[in-house]
Formats: sequence, C-alpha cells, structure tokens
Amino acid sequence: MIGKFRLLPKKLTTKEKDESKNGHVHFSNPKRAADHLFKNFDLIPEFRIIGDFPVDSHIISALWINMVGHKFDASLDNCCYGARLKRIRNDELFSNEQDNPFHISAVGSFSSYFQPYQKWRGDGLKAIRDELEKDHDIIAASLDLKSYYHFIDPLAITSDDLCDALNVKLTEDEKAFTEQLAIFLKHWSDGAATFGKKIAYKTPVINGGLVIGLTASRIISNILLHQWDKLVIEKLSPIHYGRYVDDMFLVIRDTGKITNNHEFMLLLQERLGNDCISQKNGQEQIWQIQQGEQFQGKTTIQLQSDKQKLFVLQGRAGIDLLDSIEKEIYELSSEHRLMPSPDQLEHSTAAKVLSAAGSVGENADTLRRADGLTIRRLGWSLQLRYVETLARDLPPGEWKEQREEFYQFAGDAANLLI
Repeated sequence: MIGKFRLLPKKLTTKEKDESKNGHVHFSNPKRAADHLFKNFDLIPEFRIIGDFPVDSHIISALWINMVGHKFDASLDNCCYGARLKRIRNDELFSNEQDNPFHISAVGSFSSYFQPYQKWRGDGLKAIRDELEKDHDIIAASLDLKSYYHFIDPLAITSDDLCDALNVKLTEDEKAFTEQLAIFLKHWSDGAATFGKKIAYKTPVINGGLVIGLTASRIISNILLHQWDKLVIEKLSPIHYGRYVDDMFLVIRDTGKITNNHEFMLLLQERLGNDCISQKNGQEQIWQIQQGEQFQGKTTIQLQSDKQKLFVLQGRAGIDLLDSIEKEIYELSSEHRLMPSPDQLEHSTAAKVLSAAGSVGENADTLRRADGLTIRRLGWSLQLRYVETLARDLPPGEWKEQREEFYQFAGDAANLLI
C-alpha cells in the first residue's frame, strides 16, 4: 500500500561565481543559455519526495474524503481558496460553505486550479485598489511557508482539539478510519525520511512529512492552518486575507512605521502574541508559528521573512503599479475562455510570457516583477490545458508537428525554471 518513493525536481538555485560577475548576458539559444549557466553559476538543485501509490491507496484516500474529509473542508473559512472540494451550489443569497453539500458524484473531488487561484489573486488586488482609490495607505504582504508539506505531522489529524476547532463531529467509525489513515501516512513519512537520508549523502536531508500524491493530503494541509487563519482575521483585522494552500496574501492599513520585513514580522508578533509567532533561535529570518501542540501535533510551521514580498503603497503611484500588473494578467487570463488551436499553440500570450527574457527569480521591487512567478505559472497552466484538450479531441497524426514543438519548448531549461 505504501507504493514507491519518487524524486521530483523542486527548484534550481543559482549563485553567481565571483569571477563571473561581469554584467548581464542573455542568450536566445537555449543550449548556449544552459552552457552559460553551468559555466558561470554554482547550481544547487533541490528535490522533493512524492508518493507513487497503487490504485488501492488512491481509493482509500478518496473514500476518506467522501466519508470524513468533506466535513473538515466544509468548516474551513472563505479565506481559504486552494484545494477546496467541489460542492453543489446553493442559490440562496446568504448561504455559506456548510450549506452547500459535497458534490460526491462529480468527476474529480476538487475544483480545478485555475478559477480558485484566479479568485485568490483577484480578490487581493481588488482589496488593494479599493483602499488606494479611497486614498488610504496600505501594506500588502505575500507570505510563504517554508517547505510546509515536508514538516507536517500526519498524526495531527487524530486530535480532538482539531475537530473541536473546526466544529466537526465524527462517529466512532469515522474516528477509527481517520486514525488508520493517519497511521498509514505516518508510515509513509517515516519511509520517505529514510529514503531521503539514503540518497542525500552529506547534503541536507530531504524530509518526509505529509505525502504529495494522495488527494487526502490536500484536505489535511488546509485544516492544519485553520487556527492560523482564524487568528489572523480576529487579531489583525486585515482589509483582506486570503490563503492558497501555503501562500498567503495579506492587506492591512499602513501604520507609517514599517520600513522592512523584520519590522512587519514584529508587528505580526505584537498583534498575534509571542505564543503564536516567534523567531526561531539563532535564525533571524525564520519565524515559527505555534497553534498549540494539541492542535498541530509535531507539525513545524515556519515563515521565511527574507522570502516574503512587502509593498507599502499609497496614492496614484500605487494605482499605476496595480494597473500594469492587472493588464498583463488580464491578457493572459482571457485565453482561458478560448478554444485551443494547434496552429496558435506557440503564438499564444501564455507562450510569449513563458519565453520572455528576464528571470522570475530576481528580487521584486515592483508589483509587476513581484507577480512574475504568478504570471509564468498561470502561463504554464494554460499551455498544459491546451495540450491536454488537443490530445483528447484530435487524432495524434493531426497535430504531430505542433506537439513536437511543444515538447521542445517544454524541454528548454529556461522555461522550466519557474
């Protein structure tokens, strides 16, 4: 039932060699670009361990969602956008998520990536615009958890405190099923940690944590941050707060005293409390979130202050920056409504965004650059959707040339570094 452990590339960190600091060079030829990268940069590849499970394991995971997981999902707040289950829409004006029953007969348990991600991003940008147009100064922060899945304790889902916090009532059979699933996930986590030690040699160990590859993990990763969502909304009283799995977007009023990320984290600590968020010993950039051991078990939840993006916006200049990013996102998003055409595959806006010069890994100093990664990921999402649709609707021989061009495009290292 555990299946096999697989490695997938996570990211490739590049550090310019001292002797190579000689301005910027761009190569349109992917082979020459790769040669330049290997010659002038120290490359640090990072990998994540995922599960390759037999069909039986996927059936058990889906069964747990159908019997138990949907109850947890229904209790999540509306600020949680990602990895949400499909529900039968209620046309009542003042209905909430609990009133919408789980769509158990739908094809696929979860809503597709595109619409929730678009709404998460759009709601945040709209909140910023509304405040700026009212001439209010705001702080917009993009927060990211450090390797969230890899530090989750699977046994945390058996906690009674977790059920109480989400107001979920389980029968004895449902509790027993959840406990067995948690034990199964813990076995996988221990096995993944052993596998990581075996292949890592002297490099940092790859942790197991919560498996990537089972649908139940998406529910579990969401509910373990429910208490954090609640605290942020109650104690920060933000203009807007939205979370897409482990990516958080926060908009608050500008106090006039925030000049850097560290001061922003101190503000969070002041309002949320030292017990909730504190600096990790000996690591200035790591802030640890603690919701209580009874709630999160041995799960480690960490924020990296040096990786977050902070924007202090005001007036017309703030609106102008917002206009530029929304224009680019709109042009890309409008393709989602179009039928894919084999002849236009390589000329689409999504393809242009992905093949454009410039690194999304650069530190952002404007909203356009800050959302560069979002835009490129959205571009990949659309390109893959086009290819999948064509594969379903056309015989292989009808679009062989375009398919080969896409494979070549996808194989270029520069397009994969997102």
